[in-house]
Amino acid sequence: MKTEKHDRRSERTRRLLGDALTSLMLERRYVDLTVQDILDRANIGRSTFYAHYWDKEDLLTSQLEGMLAALIQHMQNTPIAHDALLPSLGLVRHVQEYYPVYLAQVRSSGMDPVFRIFHRRLCEYAEERLRLWGCSPGISVTMTAQAAVGA
Repeated sequence: MKTEKHDRRSERTRRLLGDALTSLMLERRYVDLTVQDILDRANIGRSTFYAHYWDKEDLLTSQLEGMLAALIQHMQNTPIAHDALLPSLGLVRHVQEYYPVYLAQVRSSGMDPVFRIFHRRLCEYAEERLRLWGCSPGISVTMTAQAAVGA
């Protein structure tokens, strides 16, 4: 994403573009969408779009980063048992809050990179938790985290 401004107009523009992308992905495959489709749905001019994003992939990446930040926040704010690796309540709340976006991603083809990013971030979170617990020598923290997240 290009330089991120935090004024209300910029935030509104980014929200409109993100909402437009999500709604279009519910209707059509991501690979079939064009920047013009997004602009038409958001009722935003081309120069405004390019003031915020490089291309549609940059917009998608920005949306994903926002979702990932919210996911980590949900997990960190959810009290979990000492022996729980991932806070399932935090995950469920996050999916509920971002349901339209998840639905759009699942329905759109070519979203393997999205799932890889989510898997990687969840593994990083699980590894943090495992390190806090102090794993036994000889146990691979990375492999344990990947197995838990994959399950």
